[in-house]
Amino acid sequence: MRIPSWPVLAVVAVATLACGAPPAPAPVAATAPATTPAPVAQVSFVNRVWRVAGADGVASDQLYVFLSGGTLVITSATGTPMVGRWAHAGPGLTMVEDDREYTTDILSLTGDEFRIRSHNPGQPVEIRLVPADRDPAAATR
Repeated sequence: MRIPSWPVLAVVAVATLACGAPPAPAPVAATAPATTPAPVAQVSFVNRVWRVAGADGVASDQLYVFLSGGTLVITSATGTPMVGRWAHAGPGLTMVEDDREYTTDILSLTGDEFRIRSHNPGQPVEIRLVPADRDPAAATR
């Protein structure tokens, strides 16, 4: 005996409607391939207190702090603290002091030294910074 095709189609249609649309496939979590190398630990100047160890036109007792949120704090024992901003800009930085923006080159960065060149109006200023907790006498050697 032959079953007419319309009852089969009706049963399939009712079953589909009763169950709803087929569920969307679950998203596949993106994973790094097993061959991806682990990131290399880098020295960071961020969230550290740096003391000026040498610069023309910058007092050697000044402290620089580049906070992770982009705030720049510059202070000294003899001056008024200045709060500005900083941001990564290509291989260097942009520093904003007193609403003046300066392009700043990173010349070197190690755990013991952070050297920058700030392109202020006039001549660029090269600043050598060392960790503030380092012995000041050792900074001049």
